[in-house]
Amino acid sequence: FGVTLFELLTGKDFELSYLIGGVPDSVFKNSGISLRTGQIIKKATHPIVNKRYKSMEELLKDLQVAYRLLQELTEEKVDFKDMWFYFKGNLKRNAYIKFSYTIKRLNTLWNFTAKGDIHSSPLIWYHNVIICDREGFVYVLDLESGKKLWHLDVEEPIEATGAIDQNYLFVVTDFGKLFKIDLLLGEIEWSKRVSRSMVRSSPITYKNQVIFGTYNGELKSYHFNGRLKWHLNFKESIISSPAIENDFLFIGVDDNKLYKISLKNEKKMASISTRGKVRSTPCITGDKIIVGSFDKNVYCFNSELNKKLWKYSTKDKVYSSPSIYKNRVCIGSNDGNIYCLGLNNGKLIWKVQCDHRVACSPLITDNYVFVGTDGGTFYIIDLITGKIVRKKKLNNSKIRASVVISDKKVIICCGRQVYAYNIKGKYT
Repeated sequence: FGVTLFELLTGKDFELSYLIGGVPDSVFKNSGISLRTGQIIKKATHPIVNKRYKSMEELLKDLQVAYRLLQELTEEKVDFKDMWFYFKGNLKRNAYIKFSYTIKRLNTLWNFTAKGDIHSSPLIWYHNVIICDREGFVYVLDLESGKKLWHLDVEEPIEATGAIDQNYLFVVTDFGKLFKIDLLLGEIEWSKRVSRSMVRSSPITYKNQVIFGTYNGELKSYHFNGRLKWHLNFKESIISSPAIENDFLFIGVDDNKLYKISLKNEKKMASISTRGKVRSTPCITGDKIIVGSFDKNVYCFNSELNKKLWKYSTKDKVYSSPSIYKNRVCIGSNDGNIYCLGLNNGKLIWKVQCDHRVACSPLITDNYVFVGTDGGTFYIIDLITGKIVRKKKLNNSKIRASVVISDKKVIICCGRQVYAYNIKGKYT
């Protein structure tokens, strides 16, 4: 049936080579077939027989889901702005998503319970939510219903947020094992032990390489085929995650510095010092780099890293990473405040005292700031006025994962729980 389905939908003959190596993703892309339908065909025609559908009923259930999603794609024209492929959304790590609605209320949509605590931020891949937990499970959930479509057990805890490139998810475990997961097929394509130390730096993908830092002070790059491309050594741990623009990478290190790396020659270009560990992930905006430090300050440097443009002092360590939209910078602090600062001068626009420290990174939209606290409370704050629009206690666990929005749905992780809320409001 899989062969027949392939030929009906693609209008092409099913090649015998597909029974050996599987159907290439490019065949589906070139034929205009949805990713979910491609996943079904790949599973139905898998080269390994015991990895195919066990029954026609199982296949038909997946086809029904694919048909519904196809209707949604046709009617609503899913936009890439609703995708969230990296920690903080994009290469610049600015954590901004276009969302121009005035929120009237939040309606509970669904709830999902993972096997372990969730500290990595959710990712959005078309109509799917990707979740990784501290027990080593990777879950793919339906965005609309919260139904678990499939899951994998990588058998090692995952703290760092993964990265999606095309149809592949790259995940690095706490114990230094890198996985490349085929999201269409729901299978591990390869895995490799890449570090003997802990990894908490969220990977980023760029020009067919995946890049991340390690606790033993290595910045590493691997080709998509699993081969080491390059690495650089630093004196202290790298907990910060890389940000990239125009072949330059910026990353914080526990030696109190922010570094600039050339991706053309894989060399350190410049660095600039703070007075504390830099575990915050830098954010790139134009010719400015914004980052937090354990010295309690938020810094703005020029992109050459030879000049401090401004700094703002909070009352505790800044582990949170900045989010930027237009001329406003929003960031949390361990002092329990969310700060909104002027991008050009670093002056305080407003601050909101929360119920606990803010270690996760805020999400910023056209109108709002979305953030969670270590007290398990979720806040929606008006970006312009600093007024709390919504405040909701989810449970008694810490919110360490950043909030994500897609298709007017808010996804929040707290402890082992994933909460989804439907936004009701007016387009502005």
